[in-house]
Amino acid sequence: SRYQTTLAGIDDQSSSNDDQITITDTAVVINEDSDDVDFRVESNGNADMLFVDGGNDKIGIGVNDPDATLDISGGTNKLGILRVIQRASGASAYGLDVGLDPSTGDPVFSRIVDDTVSEVFRIQRSTGSVGINRTPATSVKLDVEATGNNHPARLKSDTANYGTVFDNIAGSGTRFFMDFRINNSVKGSITSTGSTTSFNTSSDYRL
Repeated sequence: SRYQTTLAGIDDQSSSNDDQITITDTAVVINEDSDDVDFRVESNGNADMLFVDGGNDKIGIGVNDPDATLDISGGTNKLGILRVIQRASGASAYGLDVGLDPSTGDPVFSRIVDDTVSEVFRIQRSTGSVGINRTPATSVKLDVEATGNNHPARLKSDTANYGTVFDNIAGSGTRFFMDFRINNSVKGSITSTGSTTSFNTSSDYRL
């Protein structure tokens, strides 16, 4: 047809030249010849909404210099960076939300039930401590809080010869293995010197 034209960089399959876009009856391929060609899609508010780093084999969402195979950036003041949602037609959403707390920078993992986002656990950026249902105290690595009629934790083994292990490798001297507290006030403890184990109490509390 006299209206037919050839666009630069579009492969018409007539030769094996280094075209950047190949269009066939079954596929649209960008960077067919494995050149260092980036692919970028803009959105209304982000020039790098989708960015494929052709030279380094990485993908960025919201970032044009991805540091990982898939690098997702939610920008500033965004809680939800990644969501995995199951939603039936016209129904509420259920799933997982992964984001950052805008005030602390802590990675936060939340559950979504009936479109309501509720934090489940977070990793404290400054210490690396993990908090479940709470912001972890700076003095512990794992901080779990239960509400209602729920136990904070359950440790279960299906092997008869093995149970929970408390291993303190601080060196010589008395080592603390467990504190028993009421309203954060210590009422008893289990300690060991390496040769003897002591079950300590205070006041009239008993272990």
